[in-house]
Amino acid sequence: MDHYKSNPLNLDDDLVFETPGPSESATTNKKEVSNVWNFFTRIGKDKDGIEKATCKYCGRHYKVGKNPKTKNSYGTSHLCHHIYSCKSIANLDVDLSFDQEGKFGTQKINQKVHRKLLARAIIKHGLPYNFVEYEGIREWIKYINPDVDMKCGNTIVLDVEKEYIEERDKVQQIMSRIPNRICLTSDIWIANTF
Repeated sequence: MDHYKSNPLNLDDDLVFETPGPSESATTNKKEVSNVWNFFTRIGKDKDGIEKATCKYCGRHYKVGKNPKTKNSYGTSHLCHHIYSCKSIANLDVDLSFDQEGKFGTQKINQKVHRKLLARAIIKHGLPYNFVEYEGIREWIKYINPDVDMKCGNTIVLDVEKEYIEERDKVQQIMSRIPNRICLTSDIWIANTF
């Protein structure tokens, strides 16, 4: 419930309607695209003519659509409130994070960015290339997000080489703009700690 208060939903962005063509009725072909419908199912109208929806997880019923007497919409804010307070949903490992449009759901993984960040982490921390093949690491990544595609060690070698080439090219461009001569030397110092 506290999470909802810190991230209120904008009801104007909550429902988006498809505009029907000239021959279609404006009231019959509206399609809801709010993310609350991932948690609810429409069950039809009750005896009073009020349309209802039920929570897929706990089975609780809510009014949706338009009030037949006042013609005002019930909206979806009460459905959002239920999502945050439903104990059945809270027991699931469901990420209720918000996207940039104020809708909630899980974040999609960009596989190219994932591979680039993984290669940089391997370089930065001196990890072995077969780090990505460790069973425990693969289980952990699949738990965090099942959409992540973990590549094999050979593919990671190519990603690390690509990072090296990109960084080498950046250094060469910077160095080419310097009018003076530069001499680079390197030395490796290893401490004997035994």
